[in-house]
Amino acid sequence: MATRIDERTPSRTGVAFPDAVLDVGGVDVAAPDGDEAPRMYDVDDDFRRVLIDLSALTVASAGRRDRFFRATSTAARGTLTVLDTPRLPAHAFLRPGRRFPVLARYSNSVGTDDVKPTVRGLTLRLLEGDTGLLDLTFNTGPIFFASTAEIFRRTFGTPEERAEVIGERPEVRSVIWNNIRTAGSYATYDSYSQVPQGFVAEDGRQWLIRFRVHSVQESLVRGDFDHGDLWWPPDAPNEIPRPADDTREPAFLREELRTRLRTTGVRNVVRAQLHPLDGDPGTTETALDPARAWSEDRCPWFDLAELSLDASADDDSVIAIAFDPALAPPDLGIVLARSPHTTASLNHLRALIYRAASRARRGEAQPPELAKLLRPVRKNPAAPPAGSSWSAPARAA
Repeated sequence: MATRIDERTPSRTGVAFPDAVLDVGGVDVAAPDGDEAPRMYDVDDDFRRVLIDLSALTVASAGRRDRFFRATSTAARGTLTVLDTPRLPAHAFLRPGRRFPVLARYSNSVGTDDVKPTVRGLTLRLLEGDTGLLDLTFNTGPIFFASTAEIFRRTFGTPEERAEVIGERPEVRSVIWNNIRTAGSYATYDSYSQVPQGFVAEDGRQWLIRFRVHSVQESLVRGDFDHGDLWWPPDAPNEIPRPADDTREPAFLREELRTRLRTTGVRNVVRAQLHPLDGDPGTTETALDPARAWSEDRCPWFDLAELSLDASADDDSVIAIAFDPALAPPDLGIVLARSPHTTASLNHLRALIYRAASRARRGEAQPPELAKLLRPVRKNPAAPPAGSSWSAPARAA
């Protein structure tokens, strides 16, 4: 049974690809078994060490009884309507004309002051009645900064590890800064799902898909932040200071969104990119990389759905909801990994951390399979395989 919005933890796990256990480009994918996918917890010891190293997020959530990242938020309700577009292959879930009630949660990555520059986030939950069908998460940046779970972990490590990452991949700095936005309006940011997930057409063809949300009411306001001489964003819970001459209230973005909802509403278009899978392992591994944009010539963006928001949601009720990157129908499921050194591992790690942290902040016991993964295995950190190199940070996760 799928999760209801008044329940606490989503149980339906969509895992691409639904009809078989495959080896797609070196990335294991499997079908869900009932309400859970056992393969969610089938990872190697290197992956377990990454998860354990990042378990501080779980501890912090338990201590605060709140989200560590994205705690400051506001929510809205509305509808998402799938458009009739020739670019979308026939799909069981995303059928032209299908209309979903939707819950939208807008958030700041860190802090309680909307005016301070940070990564801005959006999470959409598509519903059927009160039942959650699909969670989509977005950030204000076209791509993520880390290709793999192990790269993500290394930026939580020592200053030396982070310096190594930047030495190996200097572009990491520009990517993380390109996710940070000044205070404009939640309604006008250009937001991206960043991490590819599976897409299985009705005829069985397999693709990867990315999503993007932007306003149709007014011009895009990017809100790029000029970081000047700053080398790296402060580690959470530290924050980038607000501009000294900006006197707007700390809840400016939240109040501005509520005003829009009471008056004009918020009108967005949800766009999509589809990347075909050709069975080549190297091509698939590259296509799954959340730190690499897809060619817009080969994978053009197209209008997928209209998103209309016209009512504020009760913030207290939304706080209790456990959003989950793995909440999806099987034909839009996440791609799983066993190793933290593959590009599918970032989204897999993210789903496991979301689950662990959401239970911790509510004071609930971890599922037995997840609790087992969080038990230490051995002390040495995961070593990347020969020929691999690079790392990054957490605030945009």
